[in-house]
Amino acid sequence: MSTNGGKKLTPEQVESMGDRLYVQSMEMKKKKLEALDTKYYKTEETRKLSKAEAEESAMRQVNQEMEMRKKRREQLEKKVHKEEEIRTFSQEEIDESVRRMYNEPMDIKKKKLEVLQKRYAPEPEKGKKLGKNQQSEMANRLCQPKKQVYTDDEINKVYGF
Repeated sequence: MSTNGGKKLTPEQVESMGDRLYVQSMEMKKKKLEALDTKYYKTEETRKLSKAEAEESAMRQVNQEMEMRKKRREQLEKKVHKEEEIRTFSQEEIDESVRRMYNEPMDIKKKKLEVLQKRYAPEPEKGKKLGKNQQSEMANRLCQPKKQVYTDDEINKVYGF
């Protein structure tokens, strides 16, 4: 109700106004939805089937489903259990396969190893080689002590006494 000098509404008028604003608008919306449903979702009137027609329809649907399942099972069995012919390879095919699967990767691996060897492990310097006599003389010379006899002071010095 308005207190600013405007028209005062009676409780019946307020109720009728609420009815008009809410209830009537909801009814109009419902009618529009029903009209759209009938327009886009057309349904035929139901008809009753006789018992014989119902059994015939059920049997037809069951038989169709069973046929479809049977065909699908046969297709899957053919796909899974298909007979593959045994194939023998000629010696050239075997050699080609070995070359492709083993030799080529090994060659690639060797080339990579050579590159890494050159980069990270340089070759040692080449020096002169000694003969067997020279090697044995050098070994004897290096194994023999320079001094054969040691004094007590030298021994104590070595052992820290």
